[in-house]
Amino acid sequence: MKKITIPLKTPDLAEFIGIVLGDGSLTDYQVKIYFNARTDREYAAFVGDLAKKLFDLCSTVSLRPKNTLELVVSSTMLVDYLKKLGLQKGNKIAHTVGVPSWILEERDLVRACLRGLIDTDGGVYFHTHTTKGIRYRNMALCFTSRSRPLLDAVHSMFQEMMISAKNDLRERILVYNKRDIDLYMSSVGSHNAHVLERYRSYRGSKILA
Repeated sequence: MKKITIPLKTPDLAEFIGIVLGDGSLTDYQVKIYFNARTDREYAAFVGDLAKKLFDLCSTVSLRPKNTLELVVSSTMLVDYLKKLGLQKGNKIAHTVGVPSWILEERDLVRACLRGLIDTDGGVYFHTHTTKGIRYRNMALCFTSRSRPLLDAVHSMFQEMMISAKNDLRERILVYNKRDIDLYMSSVGSHNAHVLERYRSYRGSKILA
């Protein structure tokens, strides 16, 4: 059995948990995390470095169908350790997996876990709305999941960070107010260059023709 370093319950560990909850899974022998091959190569490298820093384990990254990068960390000891921290093998939706309670007890851990969740299964997007017959283009921050416990946890985490967010009670948590998005970026931040690039590209509400 490949031995691992057992880390303290630090923000780095909480962020890794958020990353796995956002777009990862556990099997009997491996931790797998998925990324967009076009936009997230740099972020996949960051996650691999984070796994090495936390557990002293190397990872592999492979190109999969549908423009997907798959990062794999192979270690039954790591899988067992993550299960003890509150994660589960198999389908997160079927198992109604949420954010482990130990993370929700400290704001620094909440901040880091939320960053991991948004960097994998969320991000900045642009949407349009019509007011008095005029179409506008605006920015929003979004987290998407079909896990109700995870949606509720993310909504509570935004509230903990004093960020106003809307839970649509289906599959999305949305932050529409630019001041709240700015607060998120200044207090939580992102390690995903694609998220940061989209945020920095926004130059205010735009009237569409």
